[in-house]
Amino acid sequence: MDVRAKQLLFKILRGKVYVVCCRFRPTSSQPLYAFDLTSANFKNMDLMLLRTFQQQVLTQCEFLLLAADDVNVSLNNHNTTRVFYALQNLLNAAANISKALWGQGGRLAAQRRTLRDSIGISDDSPLRNVTMRNNFEHFDERLDKWWNESERHNNVDFNIMPKSMIVGADSIDLFRNFDPQTTDLWFWSQEFNTQEIITEVQRILPTLRAEADKPHLEATSESQAE
Repeated sequence: MDVRAKQLLFKILRGKVYVVCCRFRPTSSQPLYAFDLTSANFKNMDLMLLRTFQQQVLTQCEFLLLAADDVNVSLNNHNTTRVFYALQNLLNAAANISKALWGQGGRLAAQRRTLRDSIGISDDSPLRNVTMRNNFEHFDERLDKWWNESERHNNVDFNIMPKSMIVGADSIDLFRNFDPQTTDLWFWSQEFNTQEIITEVQRILPTLRAEADKPHLEATSESQAE
């Protein structure tokens, strides 16, 4: 293959060196895609995609645990704004994990089953639920709904306390509230236990690290012969 059509570069990621294939504009005599789609090497891309997804999930799991640590530090410092900043980061990381494992809105659940099976994730995992993250992400839409449907327009938001301490408020008036004792985050009538997803991430982390560290390409018959 002409070097103008394909060049191999080395990319360092997490202490490993990977080969990255970059295609350049071919000459008029060359096909646009120079890969042999029937070759064993091309089929290995399935495994490489799996390893890349595992690495993405691993990264988001690490982000989630960093956010959880930030929640604890901020609680100890009595910094309410920082607590909810960290909780939002935690929810975003959890949603990114969910999208990797099931696709947006669960639309790729069947295609991503191999990924879930490789790290021991079941379909009833707490990581699948993205409702609370959506509440934070689409807060403007929640405000419009509250304004149109609330009778008294109370705004109970950014509280760190047991839910039982909030009395006399309609559920639609309850926005972002967190109970540090139960680790429940609630919004309107919806509740989300943050400790459950932290525990789930801690459970899969050793498997994730082991899987993501495996070879990205299977040995082919040609390479074994060499």
